[in-house]
Amino acid sequence: MASRRVLAVCGPSGVGKGTIVGLLLRDYPREFGLVTSHTTRLPREGEIPGEHYHFVDDDQFKTMIQQGAFVEHAHVHGKRYGTSVQALSDVMAKDKVCVMDIDVQGIGAMWKLDGSEAKVWDELVCAAVLPQSKRDLAERLASRGSETDESLSLRAANAAAEIEFFEASTSKIDISIVNTDSWKVGYPSLRCFLRDEKWIE
Repeated sequence: MASRRVLAVCGPSGVGKGTIVGLLLRDYPREFGLVTSHTTRLPREGEIPGEHYHFVDDDQFKTMIQQGAFVEHAHVHGKRYGTSVQALSDVMAKDKVCVMDIDVQGIGAMWKLDGSEAKVWDELVCAAVLPQSKRDLAERLASRGSETDESLSLRAANAAAEIEFFEASTSKIDISIVNTDSWKVGYPSLRCFLRDEKWIE
């Protein structure tokens, strides 16, 4: 029987959750599988369509919403992001834990689910990845080199509210990880937690 577990690695944009997810998938490819989200933003350098994201235009995304294809979807920094039921099912069919790399709106939407949508999985674990400080997060976003001045200002403006959201949601978070510039802090913390929970050996 396929695994129906979901690990949601969430946090503000630029906090390093993608790096942590990548390391987990590298070290435990048999246990975990990435749930590939849909987005209307353009691919960044090095991103592979269908692997990092399913890149679609706004009309395609709206059609999927109308069809009820998403478990959760949100408008983030002027672009749309969403997790489809099919993407979760594809990972579960391989008997792997579903790993989601999502932001504040994504995890908030999943916490509000009830009825058939929430029955896609049996167990949802939330790992919140947070920066050392708001200034640290702003510096990380700027160092990417992939943001325009306008998009950087938008992300920086949202960062404080995103951090406050997680600080107010501690009862729903299974583990909080303060990530530094190096994955050497954040990733081992997640791995120890998953060992304690018997999700990995």
